[in-house]
Amino acid sequence: MKTNLENMENKTEQAIPTREEMMESLKKVIEISELRLRIQEINMFMATYRANELEAFTKIEHFTKKPGQGTDEEIIEHTVTQTDIDNNPELGKQGIKVGQKIGIPRSAIVDSDTPEVKEKDEEIKSTMKVVK
Repeated sequence: MKTNLENMENKTEQAIPTREEMMESLKKVIEISELRLRIQEINMFMATYRANELEAFTKIEHFTKKPGQGTDEEIIEHTVTQTDIDNNPELGKQGIKVGQKIGIPRSAIVDSDTPEVKEKDEEIKSTMKVVK
């Protein structure tokens, strides 16, 4: 039966690698590190490529869509009247004429049934004088 001292000597002899084994092990560690670095470089390249691709698609979409297209906002078609031009002189300055069809975003249309509009109408009516 082996003594504790003999067991320790065998473990010590097995635990100490030779110079060649150490060099081989270090070569494998270096090779693995180089592969990890290469994978990281490829991942960075792919992330940059995808970002550039997304930017290009966004620009293409921006330059190829028609005005009003692609927005979530609804556009209402309206035929311009003389009242519209009288109330909005900038329409005339832009060259818009009576009878011309224009698109108005739904958000630009004031809903006359809202409490704010009714309150403003009452305020205006209260300041008006009746002429007989």
